[in-house]
This record gives sequence, C-alpha cells and structure tokens, in this order.
Amino acid sequence: MILKPLRISPSSFSTFFKCSMQYKWAVIDEKLPDEESDNIYAVLGTTLHKAMELFYTFNLSYDELKKSWKILFLNFMTEAKNLPKSTEYESFVSKGYDLLRNAFELKERWKDWSIVSPELYYRLPYPNKFIENTHISGRIDLIARKLKQIAAIDWKTSNKLIKNVDEDPQMSFYIYCLHLMYKIDYDDIFGVFVHPSLNQIIFTQRSEFDIKRTLERIDLMLKRISLNDFKKEPKINNCLNDCTFCPYTRTCDGIQRTI
Repeated sequence: MILKPLRISPSSFSTFFKCSMQYKWAVIDEKLPDEESDNIYAVLGTTLHKAMELFYTFNLSYDELKKSWKILFLNFMTEAKNLPKSTEYESFVSKGYDLLRNAFELKERWKDWSIVSPELYYRLPYPNKFIENTHISGRIDLIARKLKQIAAIDWKTSNKLIKNVDEDPQMSFYIYCLHLMYKIDYDDIFGVFVHPSLNQIIFTQRSEFDIKRTLERIDLMLKRISLNDFKKEPKINNCLNDCTFCPYTRTCDGIQRTI
C-alpha cells in the first residue's frame, strides 16, 4: 500500500517501464544508490540547464555565464556524492564552453517568441482508480509563446538524437500538462528538443490520441504499483549496456547471486 503522495514524472515513468525494480528501489523504498553510481554526463547536463535558467531569469550575457561556468560545474559536481573517485572533469568543463556557445546561437531561433517561464515546475492531480493522492509532476526548461501557439523547450546535452522523437514520453508529459494548464488545443502546442552539441533543434507534437495512449500507460504503471508488481526487466533493447547508468547495479547483482 502506498501511503505517501505519489508523483509520476517523465523520468520515473521511463524508469518504471525500463526496469520496475529500479523504480521500486528509487521511489517506493527510497533506497540509497550504490557508491560511485553518479555520472559526469549528468553533471554537465545539470550545469547547462542552470546556466540557461540564469540567462533567462536575470538576462545575463554569454560572457558573464562563460566566466561562471566552471564554478557552476564544480558546484554540481560536488553535489554528486556518488561520482567515481577517478572521475576526470577538465574535459567536461571545456566541453561545457562549447555547449554554452552553441546554446546561445540556437536560442536565436525563437527570439521573436515571448518567454512565459524560464523554468516551470508543475504538479497536477492525476485522478485514477488505483492509487490515491497521485500527481503528475516535473520541470519544463523553458516555455515560450507566439500568438496562440506555445512551446515546451528542453535542453539536451547528449550528442545523440532521441529515437522516435514523436513518441518520447518526456515531451508527451510536457504537452499534456501545457494543455491542462493553459487550456490550449494540442494542435497549437509544440515540443522542442534543443541539442547544442549537434547544433540541432527538433520539433514534435502530440495528438489527443497520442496523449490517450500515454495516459493508458500511466494507468498501467499505477495498477502494477498498487499490486506490488515489480521485477527486474532491463535489456529492453537486448543491449548489454542497458544497466550502465542504473544506480543500483551492484545491489541488483548481489540479489541475483543469491537467487
């Protein structure tokens, strides 16, 4: 039985359907992650997100952000308590300067849009028949508007494009929440993935049918949680490295050895 409020975010949703046991350890059990389970790529992403938030909140210049980039990076690196002790960070600091420069160039693509919010945290009730006090929650990097159209903009530091961008659950969550919050038709809502490392911007949309399919999967997730239906189910793509960034790899390996 789930007694505390349950929040379904894009990341927890994706984690559940990749490996529901990882979700259970992280969200239900609140289990501490394994030592050295953090990764430096996440630090890089967090730093870029914070830099662009500071830009839109305080109208900072590129030069001002560039001067503070290393301090921001090291701050978030310090907060990542489980980074491997052998982590080298200088190359990631240098890469960050390139990402920041490219991000400033890419943002010119929507300069004629008005900024609604530089960083929006949302938490919306999600009525369902499985678990009470459930919410959909998350954070949208940037919301911009032009006439009757609105866009959820998300910064990506990966040098790989998202596969099946029109089915990406993260943007499905964002578009659904913008639809509820601003009472805007799906035809006028856009999801925008911005890849500074690739100098690319990718647009996507969702239909009402697409959102319905996502909500059905959320209901399936809640049903399984209510039934305590958790199991190890990685390797969704039959790849050997599907568990690479799991924070419970050692825990999981230990359990498997005792079975």
